[in-house]
Parts: sequence; structure tokens; C-alpha cells
Amino acid sequence: MKLLLNLLCVLFLLMGAITTAQVKIGNNPNTIDPFSILELESSETVLVVTRITDAEMAAILPLNGAIIYNTSQNCLFQYRNNNWESLCNGGILVDNNDGTYTFTNDNGGIVSIDTNAIANPYNNATSGLAAMNIQDAIDELSGLASNVSLIDNADGTYTFTDAAGNTVTIADTSISTLIDNTDGTYTYTDELGNQTIIDTSFIESLTSLGLNASQTGLEYTDEDGVITTLDLTTVVQNLETITTLVDNTDGTFTYTNEAGTPVTIDTNAAETLTTLVLNADDTNLDYTDEDGVTTQLDFTALVQNLETITTLVDNTDGTFTYTNEAGTPVTIDTNAAETLTTLVLNADDTNLDYTDEDGVTTQLDFTDLVQNLETITTLVDNTDGTFTYTNEAGTPVTINTNAAETLTTLVLNADDTNLDYTDEDGVTTQLDFTALVQNLETITTLVDNTDGTFTYTNEAGTPVTIDTNAAETLTTLVLNADDTNLDYTDEDGVTTQLDFTSLVQNLETITTLVDNTDGTFTYTNEAGTPVTIDTNAAETLTTLVLNADDTNLDYTDEDGVTTQLDFTALVQNLETITTLVDNTDGTFTYTNEAGTPVTIDTNAAETLTTFVQDDTSATGEITYTDEAGNPSTAQVVSSDANNNIQVGLDGGAFLAGPTICAAGKILSTGTAAAGFNATASLINTGDYQITFDNDLGTTSYVIQLTITDLLGVGNDDPNISYYDQQSDGFKVNVGDNDNGGSDRADFNSEFMFSVICLPGFGNGGSTGGGGTSTGSATPTGTPGTGFNLNNFGDAGNFQLAFNAGNNGGSTWETLITNRPYSTLPSDLSATVNGTLVPITFVSEDNGDGTFNHLISSSTPLPAFNPSVTISGGATGGGAGTQNSGQCSCISFFTN
Repeated sequence: MKLLLNLLCVLFLLMGAITTAQVKIGNNPNTIDPFSILELESSETVLVVTRITDAEMAAILPLNGAIIYNTSQNCLFQYRNNNWESLCNGGILVDNNDGTYTFTNDNGGIVSIDTNAIANPYNNATSGLAAMNIQDAIDELSGLASNVSLIDNADGTYTFTDAAGNTVTIADTSISTLIDNTDGTYTYTDELGNQTIIDTSFIESLTSLGLNASQTGLEYTDEDGVITTLDLTTVVQNLETITTLVDNTDGTFTYTNEAGTPVTIDTNAAETLTTLVLNADDTNLDYTDEDGVTTQLDFTALVQNLETITTLVDNTDGTFTYTNEAGTPVTIDTNAAETLTTLVLNADDTNLDYTDEDGVTTQLDFTDLVQNLETITTLVDNTDGTFTYTNEAGTPVTINTNAAETLTTLVLNADDTNLDYTDEDGVTTQLDFTALVQNLETITTLVDNTDGTFTYTNEAGTPVTIDTNAAETLTTLVLNADDTNLDYTDEDGVTTQLDFTSLVQNLETITTLVDNTDGTFTYTNEAGTPVTIDTNAAETLTTLVLNADDTNLDYTDEDGVTTQLDFTALVQNLETITTLVDNTDGTFTYTNEAGTPVTIDTNAAETLTTFVQDDTSATGEITYTDEAGNPSTAQVVSSDANNNIQVGLDGGAFLAGPTICAAGKILSTGTAAAGFNATASLINTGDYQITFDNDLGTTSYVIQLTITDLLGVGNDDPNISYYDQQSDGFKVNVGDNDNGGSDRADFNSEFMFSVICLPGFGNGGSTGGGGTSTGSATPTGTPGTGFNLNNFGDAGNFQLAFNAGNNGGSTWETLITNRPYSTLPSDLSATVNGTLVPITFVSEDNGDGTFNHLISSSTPLPAFNPSVTISGGATGGGAGTQNSGQCSCISFFTN
């Protein structure tokens, strides 16, 4: 008995635990959701609910929420609202195409769903709006938003206007500035007005320039302490005036002085000499005739007349204006902060004055340097009719005198570069005008140094460096490749060219050869020793003068024959041209005299704007994007309701609405006093025929009639009406109803009429072309949206054109109904946006003498209102009814 009581206690305790515990069956028995009373978890076994038939299910009335598996219908059912419902079918939802949907469940229950904004209530308790539905709320907000604006006052402030018309001025404080204090410091002010001083003066270092100990070079120390030694040996040797005396082995000698001027000494007894030499200034030709008269021919005007000029002007504000040979100006802007050094030739033509960044001037005396590097020549009279000339290298030449007479000639060489001068002994001297033209020609170069600087060298040989870097730059001093100039570039990148010609000539000892105008010449060597050379002759004169046209040289020889030398080709051949070409893509190509092109790209300082029509279907929206990439949109057509303006294929707007197809004022005789697209005639008393100029293709047009006022005399109850309305016209009757007291009495009277064509009906009275291919012409798709018919004709050749609307990605079908021909043309073809696409077509007999025709394409339409054009030869069933324009016989479907 005691054992039994113990067992009962244990069972009681277990039952109490079971009534409050959760049960987990399957995997992870110790893991269960706190809200679960029973959980099943397994990847291998499943829950199988009660399985019963239709009859068994119908006999059971369980609690709502019960679930069974119906073996008769192979489907789960739930007991809900005291009724068994299938879980395999959810009912049918139908789009009513008016913003509402109808849902029918499996039990036949019907629910209507209205999604129209105007049908849905709006709670305006907290918004402050007056609207009571969502549509009215949207319209009210749209109206309020149109009053909101933000205007830039162009003075750093903006004016904001809210929907209620209240205005607020907003000050723009987001401006920072950087000011050059002109003392090597800058003041930066941030957007909050805080100022910071930036000092750049500490980055400056000094340079020095001195003569080396050997008296043969310059030592230049730059800002980094790097020493560059410039050996001036080559410079002096290049600039030193070397003389030569050459025995021509024909009784003549050619003497070339330090300026490079050749003089031929003829020792033949019966001859005086003429000479034609290039002057040392590289500007003039010196022609000396047989009487010793020298004519100087200045080529400056000639070259300037034939040459084109460029200029580079300093605008004194940190900008330069470059004008090319064509006169086109280009402005170059640069600014910088830097202290300058200078290197100039002293006015004494002996010293170089170098001023460093601290203003300290060092004077470099070149006297010892030139004397150290120069050589000496001598000419000695041997008193036996011979002379001994010793040049700078110590080489002696003996000059012996004899003579005879010949003529001289001067002609332009075929190479357009040289003058060939033949003297009295038949010796031809070729005068190369390259150096002369190059000396007189104004040469410019513009070189991109690839380090943020550009070097411009003008026609005078003066280089200007344009530096776009604001901090410290280095100075350089280098020997120019011409062995004549030193190129010194200061901290601003400005290159100064130091011509040593005058300095060396000032310090060098000079030899001279003087015509004494009596048949003798006096030669004085570097040591100042004079030697007299005696010669005599009889000769006819020659002349060489510059023609007044500044283009030709006129040379008259000893026989009086004048030869004109045209220098145009010579100068054009020797002159180099610069060009600056606009490439029309934001870049410019500058080509210097050497033919080297430099491309200047301005695209980095410019951005583009775009103006694009994004949408040609609904509103024709146009988007303008400015240089900052900000888009602004504008609508060609308003999207407001009841707007009959539409967007055409070309993006423009057109009015799609009722149009006047015909109108007129008809006299009582049936004659049209005024008419449009129609004529009139009197049929009999009170009856008139109105005939259209062009068949309208429909009888669904509107007729408006009015009769003139008869002032109550005679026919005092007039009435006008129409009858027999056809696609090509209608009839009109005018009569007196006599208030219904007697039958209508017809009479003739003046009246007016107008005919209104409605969109989608007929063709508006236009003419067209037309027609084509048998089976069931039943569409398989759904009615398309946005369909816009442009043109339809089937009276001659078959023509159909329309916009397919916003149906991108869809295949399409076009159905043409109730036409008087049985087939479409066999050569029917279709293009979409101008691209040929494959089509199929089928025709169906309606049994009443009319046919339906279905045209289909499996090629998807592109996005945004594609233009579809279908055309072919004559229709197979004979000419159909003319229907060019809007036609209600055509439908459009998409798949």
C-alpha cells in the first residue's frame, strides 16, 4: 500500500510537469523557441497531417484552424470561418483598367479594391491641408510648392520664399581669400574669418658669378651651391675677328678682314676692282664700283616687306599678348613671387655687371681673358712687288702682283639662296644670304619646357620664360649653342641673352684695309703697322641699287645691261614661318620657325554643358547640364490632366484634338460665298448638297448648321437640318415648320455650316496611298498603351505609320479591321526607328465583303516611343477606301 502511494505521487508530479512543459521532437531536442509548445526538427523525416477524402472532410466540423490533407483533391485544406478552404488556389484578381481591381476567392466571394488616389481618404488633422482625399492632397501640395523659390542675389546672399510667400535672406559665409602682401608673405582668411600669415621669404637663397683664376672662364654658383664653370675659349674664338689672305694663283688675292668681309686685290696693271660684300652688321650689302664709290644696300625694308611679323607684348599686369603672323592675338597669364638677379654688359663694353638677389653688384673685367685668348696677324711689304701675310696661326702667304681686265656679272643662283658675283677675272664669289635674312628676319619660338614653364624667344632673339609656379625657381647661366651669347635665366624664368660681340670687338686689336681713293690701299695690322698696296686701272662702271618696290635688286654691268634680281623667292625660301592653329577641340598647335609643333591644351580649364531631350513620349522633357554637372529639366508639354497637346516624333509639340475639316457660307441659290474643303449645290427647293473636296473616310464627323434671321416675315418659323450623311458629304434641308400647325414648307435660304473631325475617326480629308496577304486574324497580345497613329493609307500603295508608345522590350501586333480587300501586299515590309525588322501577316474573311488583317513582329521594340513604318505594293483585293491620317480601324497589341 505504501509503495502504491509513492507511485501515485510520482505520476502526479510527472503529469504536472507535462502540463506546463514544451515538447521538441527530432534533432536538437534541448533547443526550442520559448514561444513554441511543440517543435519538429529533422532533415530526414517530415510531419504528415491527417489524410481524408472529400466525404470524410465534409463530415467533420472541427475547430477553426484545423488542417487536413484531402486525398481526393491532393491538396491541403484549412477550416476557417466554419468552412473548409483549399490552400492550393488563392482566387482570381482582375484589373478593371480604371484603377480598381476585383478579387474572387475559391468560394465565390467578391472583393472590390480601389487604388485611385481620389477614392482613398486623407487625414489632414496634423498637415494643415484642406484636402480630404490623397489626390486632392497631392494637387494642393503641388500648388504650394510652385510658390517656393531660392534666388541668388549675386552679392553673396540668397533670398528664400516659402509657400506662404514669406521671404528670408540667407548670408553666404562660405568664402575664403588669399591675398599677396607684396613683401613675400600672403594672408589667408578662411570661411570663418580666421586669418593666417604665410611667409615664403625664408625659401630664398643667393647666387654668385665670378671670373676663374685661369682668366679663361666664368664660375657661376646657383642657389643650391652648385658651381658651373663656363669656358669662354670657344666664345672668344668664335667672336674674334680672324683675317685671312689667300693667293688665288691668277694674280689676285682675297683678303677677309675680322668682320668676315672679303676684299680681292688685283695686281694686274690695267684694272680697277669692284666689290660686293655683306656688311658686318648683317643688314647691308656694300657694293664698291671701279671708281671706289661704295653704295650701301639696306635689306631691312626688303625683308620686312617680304616677311610676316609676330609680337609678344608685356601687358604689365602679369599677362602677355602674343600676336602671330596672321594677326591673331593670344593672351598668356602668369604671376609669381621672387627676388631677381641681373647680368648685363657694362656700357664700357669691357665688363659684365652681375647683381645678385641681395642687390650686390660684381663687375667682371674681360680684358685679360680676351688678350689671353686672342691671336695676332701681320702683313709685310717685301719692297720687290710682293707682300708677306702671316695669319693668326703663324702661316705666311706671299702676294705677287700682275693684271688684266674682264667684265663682272651678278645673278641670283637657282637655289634661291645665293647671289653669284663674277669679277673681272672670271672668279665667281657666292654670297649666301642665309645669315643676312636670318639676321633681319624676326624669328620667334615658343617651347614647352615640361616643368610648368614656357620659353618664348621673340624676333630680336630675346627669350621670355613664362613660369606658372608661385614659389622659388633657380637661376641658370649657360653658353648658347651659337658660341656667341651667354643665356642667363633668372628666378622668374626670364632668360637674358648676353651678346659678347661688342665686348670682344672692344677688347680685340683690329686690322684695317683702307682705300685711299687714288688707286692705293693702306693695310694696318693688329700691332698698328701700316702697309701701302699700290694698283691702278681703267674701267667702265657698274651699279647695284635697291629697286623702289623694295623687292628687287637692279644690277647694271660695264656694258650698261641691267639685270633685275627678284628677292621674293629667296626670302620665302630662307624665311621660317610660325603658325598658331585652333584645332577646334579645345587645343591649339603652335609651330615655330624650325617646324616644331607645340600643342597647348585649354580643356583643363573648361567643362562642357549638354542639352538633351530625354523623353519624346509623354512630356518631351529636356535636360540641360551645366559645367558643374548640375542638371535642370524643362517640359515641352505639361503633364496636367485634360491637356490635348502631345509630343511628336521629332520632339516638338502638336495639338491632338478636334479639327475643322470643312466649312462654308452658302447662298440661297446654292452658290458658295465662302468655302473650305467643300462645294455646294441646290438640289431642289430647300434641299442642298454639300460635297467634300476629299473623302473623310468616316461618317462619324460632327455637323453644325445655322440659318440667317428672317425677321419673322413670311417663313416665320424657319428650321435647318441635315440628312444622308456620307463620308464624302451630306445634304441640308431648309423649311418653315409653322409651329407644327401645318406640314413643313421648304424654301431656299442662305445658311452656314461647319464640319468637325474628331481624333481617331477618319483621315481629316487628306489623301493617301495603300494595299497586302489568309487564316485567323486574332491578336494574341494585350491592348498596347501609348499607341499613336500618324498615317494610314490603302487606296494605292499600302502605308501605315505610328508610334508604339512606351512599350520597350515588347513584341507587337497591329490589327486592321473591316477592309474591302482580302490580302495584304506580298512585298510588305516594316522598319522600327529606320531599322528593317521581320514581320508575319494573316488575313481573315468577315463574310460580309470585308476582311481583317493582322501584322505581327517577334522583334522586341526599343525604349521610348519607337517609330514603326509598314509599307508595300498594291493591295491584292483591289483598291480600298482612302484612309490617310487618323483611323479607328487600327488597333495595337503587345506581348
